[in-house]
Amino acid sequence: MTGYSMIETILRPWRRLASYAACRKGSTAIEYGLIAAGIALAVSVGVFFFGATLRDYFNYFADYLSNPG
Repeated sequence: MTGYSMIETILRPWRRLASYAACRKGSTAIEYGLIAAGIALAVSVGVFFFGATLRDYFNYFADYLSNPG
């Protein structure tokens, strides 16, 4: 193996990685996935912090509807 072919062998994966990084195909899908993950995280945090309060509110509302007097 000559020096040139050894360098080419070492650089080949890096060039392939650079070509993947330069490719913009699928970037919109990834961006939408990140947006969906952010929304899911926001909903999870909201339920964690306000879950008990919301449960109490809905229980009160349900009791009010079943016993209006």
